[in-house]
Amino acid sequence: MPGIFSLHTLFPLVYQSCAKGGMITEEGMRSVLALLLEETPTHPHVDFRGPLRLDFWSKEHGPMIAISTDMKAISELHNQIVRKIQLARGARPFPA
Repeated sequence: MPGIFSLHTLFPLVYQSCAKGGMITEEGMRSVLALLLEETPTHPHVDFRGPLRLDFWSKEHGPMIAISTDMKAISELHNQIVRKIQLARGARPFPA
């Protein structure tokens, strides 16, 4: 479950972003995570340029980075997700 692990490691950044914005609420966290559904055509990793929908996480249809279970790949998945959020926010630092 690389997606679960990478999103679990993303939580402190999501929480910190919400805290900085004064919105430590379900809605605040949802708004940060909704950035994963944005198009990010300038993302350096092609698999992260489109929205990260259910098929992204699918063993049948998802990219290798989303289904690989080794820790190096999971760490890279986390880094690419963080980068996607940064790009979707208009390159503002994450958290901010």
